[in-house]
Amino acid sequence: MEILKRTLARLPEEGECVWEGVWIRLPEWVTGEDRPPFRPWSFVWVNPAVDLIGSPPGLVSKDERSVDLALRGLMAFAQNRKHAQSRPTIVVVNDEDLAIALEVELADLRIDVLYESNMDRQKMLQADFYEFSKPDYMGPSILDGQDVTLERVRSFADAAARFHAAAPWELLTSNDPIAIQSNQRPAPAMVLSHAAVLGADGEGCSVAFCESLEVFKERAYPLDRDLGELTRQGARLWGVMFAPMSCLPLLDADLWEDEALPVAGEKAYPFPVCFQGATKLERPNATDLLHMEVCLRTLANVSEDELDTGRIQRTVATGDGPIEVAMTLPFLLDPPPREQVLEWGFEPDRRAGEKATRALDALARTQTIETREDLQRIIEEQITGRTLDDLPADLSPPGQAMEFCFQAYDSIGWRKRQLARQALAIDPDCAEAYVLLGEATPNPARALTYFEQGVAAGRRALGEDRFETDRGHFWKQNDTRPYARALRGMVAELIALGRTEESWGLCWSLLDLDRGDHLGVRHDFLLTLMEASSYEDALRLVERFPQERQPAFPYVRALLVYRRDGNTAEAWRLLIKAMRVSRMVADFLLDPKKREKATESPDFELNLYSRNRAVKAYLSTIPLLQLYEELPGIHVWLRAGLEKVRGRT
Repeated sequence: MEILKRTLARLPEEGECVWEGVWIRLPEWVTGEDRPPFRPWSFVWVNPAVDLIGSPPGLVSKDERSVDLALRGLMAFAQNRKHAQSRPTIVVVNDEDLAIALEVELADLRIDVLYESNMDRQKMLQADFYEFSKPDYMGPSILDGQDVTLERVRSFADAAARFHAAAPWELLTSNDPIAIQSNQRPAPAMVLSHAAVLGADGEGCSVAFCESLEVFKERAYPLDRDLGELTRQGARLWGVMFAPMSCLPLLDADLWEDEALPVAGEKAYPFPVCFQGATKLERPNATDLLHMEVCLRTLANVSEDELDTGRIQRTVATGDGPIEVAMTLPFLLDPPPREQVLEWGFEPDRRAGEKATRALDALARTQTIETREDLQRIIEEQITGRTLDDLPADLSPPGQAMEFCFQAYDSIGWRKRQLARQALAIDPDCAEAYVLLGEATPNPARALTYFEQGVAAGRRALGEDRFETDRGHFWKQNDTRPYARALRGMVAELIALGRTEESWGLCWSLLDLDRGDHLGVRHDFLLTLMEASSYEDALRLVERFPQERQPAFPYVRALLVYRRDGNTAEAWRLLIKAMRVSRMVADFLLDPKKREKATESPDFELNLYSRNRAVKAYLSTIPLLQLYEELPGIHVWLRAGLEKVRGRT
């Protein structure tokens, strides 16, 4: 401070001179690997008499603003004779702490210090900075919508925060179109008359709107795709998206920060918008924004009982008075037939085919079957030529419950959950119903609860004796499959929750019950074991599947035997065997650039059952990387193996 005072004292006194200092928020985001994105602030000093601005001393986040940074800027400003041609008589700042510090120190220089919280200079400079920003980066503000006021935005923000906190995407999905009617006047645009809640996977939470059920049926399954993909195809999509503040138009981000508008979390800033093509954005007018608010408030407190009826009715309090809204779930009230569901692009559920074998089991319990000819006759008379719907039904409580499950397999949206709960109302020990509920629940913790209930129900239904008499062959019995599926669901959710070691015991149990591993638990199991460096268990696992054709298994076995025994004849034999399954895995291990190139392929998709050889090789490389880096000399061994397989040695 003394150096600053001496610098100012050397400046000539030439009548009244005013310097202004303001904190300015810049129209950009600063990103870095070591911290989340933040809006940069800088302290700017101005001499209005010469209309010159000093160079900002640095960029900091809102919470990092300090008196010291402002003083460093003032020192540089005072030392620049272009800016500081004479000593100021008045210094005006918009930082109260800075004003207090300067007032005491500059008093003996006869410099008055004033504090103004809302300076015109700040508004002018910020407007200048924003004027030079790219229009598409700035984006139209929510306040640019026709007749939209700050009060309307604040009420909308409150509704959006309540909606996001309630997480209705854990109940409704993009496969549950919602028809909306209300007595709002003036009426909102027809394009907002139907909605769907997106984000069941926990990402990209939003509400998408369209003008009719027919349009929804045309898009149906595509609504769960990336919104950017749809807009690139020319679709005009209205919606309310939720995202981090850094993804909002800058003017929206400023508004939420300056006005302290409600928000449910760091990734839950609402963005009501219409995408037109890849870049053009349109913001809702006051009427449409009010309609969005009413929809969000209604969906924020919907109950499962209401959803079961397919009808939701509310009287919503708004700044424009109460608005009555009625929502319906058309696909629940009038379920689309299986053929239509498949036409929309949904994959048929292979479990539906189990109805035929269950029907045969039911017939076997009521008829005498002594020879293979008896069995063939029953199949021809009772099974062959019939559709699944026409097969004889099992009228026992467990059989009736499974009928609801068979209907659920070919259903979409809320109807699937409703049918599962109806099954449980008939048979509380219907493990398959719990499996369906778990599969339809995106929240891993809640889904785990359903699968746990399914495991307990399946064990009660089967009885303890079956776990001995049918051990190793659970998949061959229709009534044991639901238990196996529930156990498999538990494994998946425990892994999703990061509780991988808890899943290992369940994996061994499932593999003991179903030695053929028809549910593929071995793949997730191997990955978690390798990530945890549990190499002995991993070797034990892969040795149970010596004929496994997924390349990860033979490679893991070869590398683990090499790790344990060194370059023995057995390790070499296993390596050559693995390379004959896929040489590409060894190529990927040896060359990171090849792995990167594989992921850049247009048809690259992380799918274990993909027919793309590069995808399979890439996925098989993942569980090997850590082990590969731990083994000295492994790259020489792998190269020698490749030379051998390629016939060069």
